[in-house]
Amino acid sequence: MLTPAGFDPALTAAYRDFIVINYTTLAATVFMFYDFLITFGQEVTHFWLAPVSAATYLFFTIKYLAVVEKILTLSLWAPNMSNKRQFTLDILQFVPWGVFSAMRAHALARTWVLTALVFVLSLAPLGTNLYLFRFQQDGIVDPLYGCQQNFEISYPHSVTVKCV
Repeated sequence: MLTPAGFDPALTAAYRDFIVINYTTLAATVFMFYDFLITFGQEVTHFWLAPVSAATYLFFTIKYLAVVEKILTLSLWAPNMSNKRQFTLDILQFVPWGVFSAMRAHALARTWVLTALVFVLSLAPLGTNLYLFRFQQDGIVDPLYGCQQNFEISYPHSVTVKCV
């Protein structure tokens, strides 16, 4: 309920949580770019000037896919970027990490069965996200109303169902 002065404690708490999430995300992004800057010299020495290998491609894919995703997310035109493009950037990051995990498993165990198993299990979040995106389901935790699930019916309309 709104008080006579127009002060809603739940709305204030939601705004506070929104600010904390944004500042935390910004701090993590600044730390990522700081790490990018202080390790750039070593990157040039060990990857740019070294012979090209699969590890080089994997390193560049992992590092620069994350950098591009953060730049597009933080840029001024990112709110105008379609959900499909943002989603594609988010889920593409699972693939190189799955390859990296599988390579580590193969280096440790030297068995292709374990390598394939680690790769498939590493891509489980990718499959889950693709499934949810295919059916245009989106779950949100609203501080005012609790857990909700959105179903997109057509572009301007959506149905919100409370979680049980």
